[in-house]
Amino acid sequence: MDNSTTIGLVAGGFLLILTVILNLEYLYVWPGYVAVKFSKSGTKILQPGNWLRWKKEAIHTIFLGTNSMWVPSQEIQTADKIAARYSISVEYKISDPIAALNAGNKVGDSVWPSDEEQQIVPLYRFVQAQVRTVIAAKTCEEVREQSEQIGVAVLELLQPEFEKWGRAVSRVVLMDIQLPASIKNAQHQAETERILAAASLEKARSEVASLRALANAAKMIDDNPNLAVLRKIQAIESLKSGSVRLDLD
Repeated sequence: MDNSTTIGLVAGGFLLILTVILNLEYLYVWPGYVAVKFSKSGTKILQPGNWLRWKKEAIHTIFLGTNSMWVPSQEIQTADKIAARYSISVEYKISDPIAALNAGNKVGDSVWPSDEEQQIVPLYRFVQAQVRTVIAAKTCEEVREQSEQIGVAVLELLQPEFEKWGRAVSRVVLMDIQLPASIKNAQHQAETERILAAASLEKARSEVASLRALANAAKMIDDNPNLAVLRKIQAIESLKSGSVRLDLD
């Protein structure tokens, strides 16, 4: 083998190595995340740690911790025809990273939004519909008293659809209830009347107790007249000035 051939092989090898190096990229996957790599050979989930990848391979980083979906208040008419506004918070985690990306039909697409809120936009309408279904079947008072049960009922309806999106719902919370002004005023008036009625009842009880005590005292005096004299003496002792005439006969 002559020198020119050797030099050509060395140069070719150098170019090959340089091409490989230039097309490789360092990737670090943080704890609490995974990276989904798409290539011609298939799909692979990269666990937390250090990795080398080809630059042409599509990579999507997935957060595995708890995410929250805040569904703004929507007006819902309950079974007793009271229209109020309700806000819902849905807590969930990504349980299947590949299914989470497949749900949007964007597998391998480098422009697929990395923001979780953008990825689950289609789920908002589904959540709103299920919340409406559960709340519309109850009265307004039942909704206020059974907020936890309503959260569980909505969760059961959401879970199958979220699983299709590679996500698992962990908690649904009914965050806020905004009643119409007329209902609020009626509730305030009813609460005021309840407090006033309770105060009147307590006053009546005190008066009855006082009358009962006076009746018992009168009966005791009737049974023992000397008690009246002792009571007069006590009254005199309590006077700071003046004179009193006592007739003990």
